[in-house]
Amino acid sequence: MKKFLVSIILIMMVIIVPNCSKAFDFDNDIIKPGENFLDKGAINEVLNEDQVVDTVMPIARVLIAVGTFVITLAVAVMAIKYLISGPDKRAELKGQLVGLAISAVVIYGAVFIWSTMYDIFKDF
Repeated sequence: MKKFLVSIILIMMVIIVPNCSKAFDFDNDIIKPGENFLDKGAINEVLNEDQVVDTVMPIARVLIAVGTFVITLAVAVMAIKYLISGPDKRAELKGQLVGLAISAVVIYGAVFIWSTMYDIFKDF
């Protein structure tokens, strides 16, 4: 009986309470702000290849320099540790050398792939 009364009260509230929604109210001019937003995103000019290269190259050079510095520093630290450590620590350092080699391959491999792709596609 309680469920029946609660459901009747809920149905009456849905019927009596005014249904207000701005989704179908075109007086607020929904379409005009949307068109303005789309107009702001319209491409007015095409980027030139030289502009892209001038923007990307300094960033790429800095990243390559930082990567080279970090790898050089890591190799120097590992070499010093290798020289002053015992046999058990040397075996551990050889295992860490794999990670260092992989990071060097990733850094310089990315540079190689990017420069190769740039050389291939610059003629198109």
